[in-house]
Amino acid sequence: MRKLLPAFAVIFALIISGTTVSAQNYQPFRKGLTYHYIARDSIYSMRIDSAKVVNGDSVFVFNPIARKGGPSISNCMPPGGLYLEYAVHPNNQFGSQMQKKTNGDYIFKTYQGAEFLLKTKAAIGQSWSAFSNPAITATLTSRTFEPVKNTVSDSVLTYTLSNGKTIKLSKNYGFLKAPNLSQYSDAYFKPRELEFYALPEKGLGNTINSPFAIFDFQPGDKFSLYYKHLDVHNSVCQEEWTEREIKARSTSGDTIIYSIEEQRLSKGYGSPGAPMGWCSASKATTLTPKYTYDLKISADFPNAPYALSHGFIAGGSLFSQDSRVSKAIISQAKYNYREQMQFTNLGFDSCSKIFSPGVDYGVQNTYSVGLGETRREIFSMGATETTTLECYTKGTETYGTCRSLADILAVKEEVNKKPLVQAFPNPFSDELTLTFGETSGITQLTMRNTLGQIVWQKETATSANSEIKLQFPELPKGIYLLQASQKGKTFTSRLVKQ
Repeated sequence: MRKLLPAFAVIFALIISGTTVSAQNYQPFRKGLTYHYIARDSIYSMRIDSAKVVNGDSVFVFNPIARKGGPSISNCMPPGGLYLEYAVHPNNQFGSQMQKKTNGDYIFKTYQGAEFLLKTKAAIGQSWSAFSNPAITATLTSRTFEPVKNTVSDSVLTYTLSNGKTIKLSKNYGFLKAPNLSQYSDAYFKPRELEFYALPEKGLGNTINSPFAIFDFQPGDKFSLYYKHLDVHNSVCQEEWTEREIKARSTSGDTIIYSIEEQRLSKGYGSPGAPMGWCSASKATTLTPKYTYDLKISADFPNAPYALSHGFIAGGSLFSQDSRVSKAIISQAKYNYREQMQFTNLGFDSCSKIFSPGVDYGVQNTYSVGLGETRREIFSMGATETTTLECYTKGTETYGTCRSLADILAVKEEVNKKPLVQAFPNPFSDELTLTFGETSGITQLTMRNTLGQIVWQKETATSANSEIKLQFPELPKGIYLLQASQKGKTFTSRLVKQ
């Protein structure tokens, strides 16, 4: 009898183990969590906005996105003549909602009505029709324990799709690998192979969408920023260099307070009293004494980048340009692969759910985790102001090559040469005049709309200080980027067609 006990115990353990596995609740998304996925250098983030019960099934609605170029799905017509740059749309990377059936099946639905079926209680080797058009069959190929972010291990279901793609679903952490399912029914979504990147609420990966993560500084951190102002003729009007050092960090309740020391060097190249459109900055060089100020970061920090990738923070007025649209979250070699969040400020029409740019004013910002604001672009009446983080030191981590203000002050740089090409008037109606700088040769001219599509291009032989006139009577009103390339150099100008 004693000899039979070990064998019986093994059999009993296997039965219990099999029962436990089949009863496990694999759930791709859970309310209250923020899921980040990466494909190439782009990070896609999403969460469940709301949940409800329909006919006994749980229905989870994903956060909507700001969709570039629209269309708007609202029945409310936008104000006449309004230029649509983004529109609120319910489809996210995995559709607009996830339906959880009582039998453990999950159905991912798009706004257009397409459905993708994923079974979590299927037997190993079982196949089923996951999607109808195009026809995709899914097969559950394995149930194993695998590491997640090299931090924890979890039970993982692996599916093989008939189109060669693979889905890995973790019991507790959602998708570890999957194609973006919206690509199969919504042409707006380009095919992406998404891989698990972060689930901050579970302690996996970095927190990205928080002012406390963006402005996470330590005493001794040093930053060097460069500011450049181009007038409407794209000539350098003013330059400024800023040295910034974090001197102290303290807390008061839920607020973090930084004591920051700064010094600035500015160089102006204009003439006070110059007519509109020309540089009126004083032709002078100024070095300020070092000064100290406090920066307070709280949960309601006014520029807090809470929006998810391709998400938005809707403002209160169409004309105040106080809405923020997340253009992208990226992780690149620049800034040592720290996550960068790119925003554009737009007006928002709450009725038609569209975002529209200002005709003669616009702001774009980039925030990076642990670095604060790393880039700011301001467009105003054809002029451009750009501030960029050039280099930094955070503990043993460094990026870029920093020059001291003393070294910059000692160098006389020729910055006010006539640019490769100037475009005017800006804004323009039908006719646009291009004047070329001090070089000659074959120039490639390209104009793109805000979707990146080429709307006009031309190759022309230009001579120094020459001028050409172009006619665009049929070009729709909106914002365009003109690129001029000559001898390996490229010039870009932001134009507005009225």
